[in-house]
Amino acid sequence: ADEPTPGLSNDLAMETLGHFKELAEGGAAVLLITHDIDLALHVADRIAVLYGGTTVEIADAVDFKRGKDALRHPY
Repeated sequence: ADEPTPGLSNDLAMETLGHFKELAEGGAAVLLITHDIDLALHVADRIAVLYGGTTVEIADAVDFKRGKDALRHPY
């Protein structure tokens, strides 16, 4: 899903992402592309950070919640 939440209220964005989470919990693979890391942290298991078209880090979502010391790339 490429940027499925811009322009939505926070409640509607969370509802939308909840549907993606349900699909994932049912065994489907879900790839969410977003610039809204805070919103993604509510549903993501892992997060890949891209910079200049290159993947610079893939980390568990919990690492982002722990803070910058748990991450490997400053971006």
